[in-house]
This record gives sequence, structure tokens and C-alpha cells, in this order.
Amino acid sequence: MKILSIKPEAKDQDGEEFTIGIPCALSKNFLSDVPSVVAVSYLSVTPEKEQPWVTEIYDESNNRNKVDGTLKLFFSAAYQGTEYLEKLQKAVLVVSLDGNNDDEDWVFIDKGIVFTNWVNHNVFEITTELSDSRKQLTITVFHVGDTGSTKKKANYVDIGFRYVAACEDKKKKTTTVHVSQDPSIGVSRGKGG
Repeated sequence: MKILSIKPEAKDQDGEEFTIGIPCALSKNFLSDVPSVVAVSYLSVTPEKEQPWVTEIYDESNNRNKVDGTLKLFFSAAYQGTEYLEKLQKAVLVVSLDGNNDDEDWVFIDKGIVFTNWVNHNVFEITTELSDSRKQLTITVFHVGDTGSTKKKANYVDIGFRYVAACEDKKKKTTTVHVSQDPSIGVSRGKGG
């Protein structure tokens, strides 16, 4: 498994899943110690009426990489004496809806996603926010607790969900609601040493 920094660089060994590392460390600033605890990643989702939706993640060179499997979020453990930083860690996924053309206009609706499995909110919290005229969805995962990982193996808690969007057919002057197939985000908390 390759753990990627703030912006993913490559796929892991199986070629389908990406892992985004959320740091939990102090970095030196010329004024003070500044915690590095947030990872922001940019994704694009292309909706379809009758085909599977395509999710892509941008790398540091602004190239798109198709995500076929689980998008994994690995929350690093804090060093001894800095455990308070774990409460500040966040993974922010900025998802742009990419599917508009001369005939169709797509927008996220409601909260942008619906969950397909029970999410244990004792392990983490998740919020969504729509912006850019409902064409951008921001998913934030934070307050990640113990996911059952060991020092040698990460254990991921699965967040199954579907994107929810409406498509306005400009020619027919109709609007229909569509949901994606089940994408998945896995969340894991590292074990400290």
C-alpha cells in the first residue's frame, strides 16, 4: 500500500484504490509551531443517466486518475505528548460535478450524498456542503477514533454512499433525479508508538 500525502500521486499495487494520508505532526514555521493536520484532495465525478458514474482524483500535476475501488483515508497517529492533534485532523474531499453540456445541466441535490450502510458515528464524524451553484460537494471526515488498526495493519471502516444529482434536460425541459453506483471511502486511524 502506498500512502499518499496531501495530494495523491499514484495508484497502489492493485491499481484501483488510492490512500490519502492525513498528517498529525508539528512543522516549524518562522513564527511558531504550526500543526499539519488537514489533507485536501480534489475529485471529479461524471454522472450518467444509464451508465456507471466515473470518479477521478487529481494528482499534484493536475492529472485525473480514475478511482475504481475504495478511496482510503489514513489518519496518522500522533506522537506521544501531541495526542490533542488527532482531534484537529481532517480529510477534505472537494468533488466537482463534471457532466454539463449543451443539452444537460447536472447539479447535486439535498446533501449531495446518501449513505448506503450504517455509519458508526462513534468512530468518526462526516459532513457535506454544497457550493458553486450545487456543482461542488465538499465532504469532510474528522474526529476519527479507534478503527481497530494495529501497528502492523490498518483496519478501514467503510463509508458506503451514493452521489445524488438532478439532470435538467434543456431540450425536453424536464428534470430527473439520479444516484451513482456505490462509491466507497475507507477510514482508518493509525496506532501510535
